Amino acid sequence: MSSIIHRFGKVQSTNTLAMEMAIDGAEHAEVVLATEQLAGKGRSGRSWSSPYGGLYLSIILRPTLSMDELASLSPWSALALAKAIRKVCRLDPKVSWPNDVMILDKKVAGILLESSFSGGLLEYCVIGMGINSNLKIENLPSEVRDLSTTLLEQTKKPVDNEKLLNVLLVEFKQMYATLVNGESQALKEELANICSTLGRRVKVQTSSGTMKAKAVDITNLGELVVEDDNGAKHTITTGECIHLGEETE
Repeated sequence: MSSIIHRFGKVQSTNTLAMEMAIDGAEHAEVVLATEQLAGKGRSGRSWSSPYGGLYLSIILRPTLSMDELASLSPWSALALAKAIRKVCRLDPKVSWPNDVMILDKKVAGILLESSFSGGLLEYCVIGMGINSNLKIENLPSEVRDLSTTLLEQTKKPVDNEKLLNVLLVEFKQMYATLVNGESQALKEELANICSTLGRRVKVQTSSGTMKAKAVDITNLGELVVEDDNGAKHTITTGECIHLGEETE
């Protein structure tokens, strides 16, 4: 994989910039890195607060994957990010399905996967990662402070963002190689071990509706398996998943 890292100061969004660079011919696995985002993007059209001190990057991919495997890049990327945080910060991050990285049930990092197709064929995809590393809680918007944390807050000392970046890219490269080699069972087992969603009652919102159920498993494609109140199991590929312990039913 490419080791080219394009470094920027303030940008609107690393994902937006990465997609523009992909259109202009950027190669597989080139990285866009920024010190601050003015219009960081989260899932479902939400914004992602990105003040100076955090780690914000997007990885350009030109994968030869099936559509199901492409969707699985989101939870697998969260797995790689959680492993990097564990190694660098000596913390115990979990993954809240599909792709939020949590510490003590508070969000410390998120993933956003965006793709471009032409004539039904995938041209490229971009995986954006936003990490609350060297931020104080008061640096975050007031509306998310109770639900969020930062690596600085958890470790009580500054985090080496450059080291975290390097370890993250190594973990991501290993994850991607495992996926393209057809060994996603290994990724599934790793994710299941650190997925804070499993075993909990959840509310899942998908394009086909809303369901309340118990999260019981992860598939080899990173999908969430839930069991409804009638004992029927359902496989959720994409959607919003809320832990009902965090919100009343």
